[in-house]
Amino acid sequence: MKRNVLLLPLLIFLLIAAALLWQLARNAQGDDPTNLESALTGKPVPAFRLESLETPGQ
Repeated sequence: MKRNVLLLPLLIFLLIAAALLWQLARNAQGDDPTNLESALTGKPVPAFRLESLETPGQ
């Protein structure tokens, strides 16, 4: 039982390392995690009305 408890942090570390290496491999193949497609690209900003916090209802 103690051996399983001692191996748990190693297992967690290996899982996190595998996830990070997988993402690095995807980035090397051309996947850009900063490229976020949006349905609003090229469209005007929707109109909105912001109420005053000092005088609500105006």
